[in-house]
This record gives sequence, C-alpha cells and structure tokens, in this order.
Amino acid sequence: MRGFVDRKPVWLVRPLGLKTVQKTAESMEVETRRFYEAAARRTTDTGIRQLLGDLAEEERKTRGTPPRKSQLTKLNESESAQQ
Repeated sequence: MRGFVDRKPVWLVRPLGLKTVQKTAESMEVETRRFYEAAARRTTDTGIRQLLGDLAEEERKTRGTPPRKSQLTKLNESESAQQ
C-alpha cells in the first residue's frame, strides 16, 4: 500500500531481546497510527475516514500497554534457548 510504513524484519536481529521487541512494537504502533491519521486526512469518503480514525484511536489506546504474561514467558524462553 502506497505510503504505508516500510520496516526491516525485527526477527532477523540477533540476539532478539525483550527490550528490542518492546521498542519495535511501540515504534510500529506510533508509525501505524500516523499512517492512519494521514490517510484519514487525505480521503474524501466519510466511511473510510471514520474507519481510519477508529484504527488510529485503537493504536493510541494500545500504546504502552504491557504485553500479556504468556507473551513474556514465550519471549524469555526463546532468549534462554538461544544462549
């Protein structure tokens, strides 16, 4: 999609630590929210503008939300296995 965020695959970074994953996820949320906001400003369709605004709002809500314990456990297990 033209204008969408282009990013390098984080899973190729080694070692892939928890902080790297958290920072990458936060960055992705901010970049995605900005994309939705910019796209909403450009569209002339009211329904699409509403959808993009709702998506941007969801990204705003999830920013900084800590991952679930099950997600952290899986990441920690993966890190331990690599070492």
